[in-house]
Amino acid sequence: MKIILDNGKTADRPLIRSNSFKKATIILIIGLLLSKVTGQAREVLYGVVLQKPYLTDAYVQGFLIPDFIYELLIGGSIQAALIPTLAQALGTEQEKKAWYDVSTFISFFSILMFICLLLLEIFTQPILSLISKSENLILTVQVARRLFPQTFFMMGAGLTIGILNAHKLFTKTALGPGLYNIFVCLSLILLGAASEKALLQVAWGISGSAAVYFIWQLFLARRVITPLRLNLHFSRPGFRRLLLLALPTLFSASIAQLGNIILQAYTKTMPAGSATALRYASTVWMLPYGIFTVAIGQVMLPTLSTCIGHNDPIKAGRMLNKALRLVLLFALPSALIFYAYRTEIMVGIFWWKNYLPSSAAANREYYDILVNAGRILQFYCPAIIFQSVIYIYNFAFYAHSITVIPLVNAAVSLLLTLGLGYIAEQRQEISGLSLAFAVSTLFIALLLQALYHHRFKPEKLRNFAYFIWQNWVALTILAIYLLVEVHVSARIPYVNKLFSLAVIGARALVAYAVYLAAAYLVGIKEIKEIRHLWH
Repeated sequence: MKIILDNGKTADRPLIRSNSFKKATIILIIGLLLSKVTGQAREVLYGVVLQKPYLTDAYVQGFLIPDFIYELLIGGSIQAALIPTLAQALGTEQEKKAWYDVSTFISFFSILMFICLLLLEIFTQPILSLISKSENLILTVQVARRLFPQTFFMMGAGLTIGILNAHKLFTKTALGPGLYNIFVCLSLILLGAASEKALLQVAWGISGSAAVYFIWQLFLARRVITPLRLNLHFSRPGFRRLLLLALPTLFSASIAQLGNIILQAYTKTMPAGSATALRYASTVWMLPYGIFTVAIGQVMLPTLSTCIGHNDPIKAGRMLNKALRLVLLFALPSALIFYAYRTEIMVGIFWWKNYLPSSAAANREYYDILVNAGRILQFYCPAIIFQSVIYIYNFAFYAHSITVIPLVNAAVSLLLTLGLGYIAEQRQEISGLSLAFAVSTLFIALLLQALYHHRFKPEKLRNFAYFIWQNWVALTILAIYLLVEVHVSARIPYVNKLFSLAVIGARALVAYAVYLAAAYLVGIKEIKEIRHLWH
């Protein structure tokens, strides 16, 4: 394999070692932690700045179409086509050909994205009329139209990050999302207020933040993208192969976003603020998932692709086993801790007054949104586990250049979410929307695991049942601790914002420490190896 040095020359490098995998994962976790902290600040700020439920609902739903178009046209293709193709070709005689095909691929989707965004300027209103309340429709459409440039810049940043990850240059991708979130926060602080005009100014600021993000990633990738040559040679067999790999994944990724749109559409008949509560809850459960699972998956994909490219299924199986164990080591306790502290977490993060409101207070309406978000979060908690497993197995299929199976599973998940969500809407029970999502992710996680190991038998998970049993013991100890701790902590009064955040943060850290200690005592080797990561 070859690596590009700072002077532009290349040198040989070995396949990534076990400790290198862990170090790369830790670097990405740090970057993703920064991204999630700044992203959470962004989520908090729009509620604080915009204040009124109809403004926050317009802000939330204004992102739906731009985010959907990104996932439809580019999101999943980076993991399914671009990263595996480059990772397998780097340092071989196929590298030049792979770069040419990737260049055609990027050219094609850049043109397609531009055309789609132009068309959506026309059709945004009839689409959003299916989702937004009629009294809020015009404002939501105006927000969405100002966010369309953001989609184009996010595509450019995403493609650049994919190229860097294919080279295993994870440190160059770690800080970009955090930088984007910081600029979004500045847009909310400097441009935002509780008015429609200010909301539209914020939307423009967010598109500008995406432009800064893209320029930052482009600068960091300037040495590795030198072989990139934009072209229109769409008849090349290599490009067609990439397109065939990407299409099922694009549909798969867009189906996931479509599921989110459907859940938001179900809030149309529910009280004002329901869309905001659903957004808050879905943002919070993504904290542990977006930090740990995404980091591990991004490190695993190019490494697993390399193992498969060298026809080494035993090493590929070890890599998959390692990734799943590390993911579950964070996802399992996170699900339990977030469930135990669900209401305290929502209020601690999103409530910015130094007192809790009385039943007749003017800001009681916003506080009730946070309580509803806590009810929604309780069913998102198990999805932290299920979605993490889905993420890792989807990446494993992508490493084998198989994208149809994740697509079919995403379609099944959408149908389950659609049916169960409809029941929740009829009952006017907003927490049923997150329950629908949790049930569908459980089914898909089990199905993906069964399909993968049926097809790739040499990549079996070794001693995995024993690992699960060890975790059940550690989780039982954690559950007992949480039952006692929640009862005792209920007596702690709400003093002010900083005190509330400090208390919930300290309680969560202690709970994680209890789990880690229990996991160490029952002999989970990943815990015992943490101290050796940097040796």
